[in-house]
Amino acid sequence: MKKLILSTVVASLPLFAYEVHFNKTFKDSLEPNILATKISVQIKAKSESIASNRLEKFNDFIKKSNDIKKSNGSFYVRSNFIYDENKTKQDGYVGRLSYDISSKDSKKITSFIKKFLSIKEDKSTSVNISNLSWKIDENISNEKIEKMRLDAIKWAVNYSNNLSNDLKKECKVKNIDINSYYNPNVYRASTKLILKENISNDAIPIPDNNSKDIKITANYSLECN
Repeated sequence: MKKLILSTVVASLPLFAYEVHFNKTFKDSLEPNILATKISVQIKAKSESIASNRLEKFNDFIKKSNDIKKSNGSFYVRSNFIYDENKTKQDGYVGRLSYDISSKDSKKITSFIKKFLSIKEDKSTSVNISNLSWKIDENISNEKIEKMRLDAIKWAVNYSNNLSNDLKKECKVKNIDINSYYNPNVYRASTKLILKENISNDAIPIPDNNSKDIKITANYSLECN
């Protein structure tokens, strides 16, 4: 759908020349194509080696999972301190692992999550899977916006030619200022937090995937003489 909003301003110029200023809004839509989530594991152990070894099981599984995209990985083991009787004491170690994961195939994401949660073996290990959410591939959205910008430029050239014919004057595009109203990171259609005790043999719920509107507004300046 394309919406034309005319806010015309005519500026007089010498020798019967004048400028016309107006804007036009172009709209299109994109369907989110990437299902993403953030996973994290926290382990408490008496020794640094135990915490590290337990985390490594999860880390190895993630690294070997080629069906999903992994990014922003973090792995660390630190001393855990508590405050007791007005003193700071070391109380074992805490290890944490986290990744952002995503895939264009929802079945691959859900399969990965089920297998990942099954690695947990004891209560000292905490596994967290953030809400599943749909996103739009940034490259695809950029390509769409660039095409819309090109369409806005072509429209201006055609409009100036038609205006020249109607007014029996020579009209040319003097300036085009295009603003886009879209951020691929704003859109979120998500499910609730996923816990191991909630999945059992049931399918992991996938959020609805609805199209996202993209809009650009072109501000035009034409000169006719």
